[in-house]
Amino acid sequence: MSTIIHLPAKDTTSDAEEQQSTTNQGNMALPPLSEPLVFGWQATYTTVPFHSHAVVIPPARDPPIQVNDVRRNRSKKNLIVQESGVEHNIKQLIQRIPTHGRPYEIAAPDPYDPLVYDFQARLSNMGSEDKKKFFAANFAEVVVDIESLNAVSNEKKGIIAVIGDLGPEFAACLPKLTIYLDFPLQAASSDTLADRLAMPDAKKTPAFNYLKNLVNKINEFQKIDSLDIIVRTPATEATPVTNTQLIHFLPFYELKFRKWNMKWQQSYMPRPEHLNGPPYSFVEGERRKTMQEQKAAVAQQRQDARATRGPAQFYISRKSAIKEV
Repeated sequence: MSTIIHLPAKDTTSDAEEQQSTTNQGNMALPPLSEPLVFGWQATYTTVPFHSHAVVIPPARDPPIQVNDVRRNRSKKNLIVQESGVEHNIKQLIQRIPTHGRPYEIAAPDPYDPLVYDFQARLSNMGSEDKKKFFAANFAEVVVDIESLNAVSNEKKGIIAVIGDLGPEFAACLPKLTIYLDFPLQAASSDTLADRLAMPDAKKTPAFNYLKNLVNKINEFQKIDSLDIIVRTPATEATPVTNTQLIHFLPFYELKFRKWNMKWQQSYMPRPEHLNGPPYSFVEGERRKTMQEQKAAVAQQRQDARATRGPAQFYISRKSAIKEV
């Protein structure tokens, strides 16, 4: 129903005129109550003196609606790359924005509901330029399951293959990337003698070798300006990160992007922390050992090559051309 507020105007009539108007007021013909106003509202009338103004306040309208695409899980990135495929972490947020007060959400069907939303189908319908714009505006995280990589029979597609399915635009335009190295509960043993003895074997595992191939794939990325490598362990472990787990940072020293960050996180922590102190010193020390081992291996290969050639078979000239004697 509409509301009528009476605001008296400045009285400029004489007493006689006011008395005459009051007399005529009783003979006024009122319009029918069924006559509608705008917006389909039924009119309500009242008798108003001629020397007053009537201000009609229309019914309150609903606040305007604002529609945004936001992350469904705010603790994760927009794109989550796993062995099982790619998840688009998104939902549609519909809010009303009142003039005074805070915005409030409206319940409505979500076109990004995981039960009906097919991200791969949407991606396949994009052109090359649309893919470039899409990946340039999103962040991604890669979840590496160490236990799955070390399994004897691994029938899953693999992280590298899933990244390849996203197309060359993914590597060409993605600005920010986070890589999680997820360790299982049984692998997170305390830092004891058994853990130190297991470190040399950690460099020979399928997961460690797979990380080397993953680094080669990441080196194809062209627009990376932020890269975090995070060792993530179960929340129930007494020791947050062990030396055996820290060994898995070593393959990432071969990244072309040098400003990458080493971090660690237990699953209960809301956000990861930078690796520093003794754990960081340990990784740096293992890196120096690895470089020394590589130099020693190269020197040994050269020595073995000279021994197998035989006397005076080949020599290398100053111009680096190999000639027969």
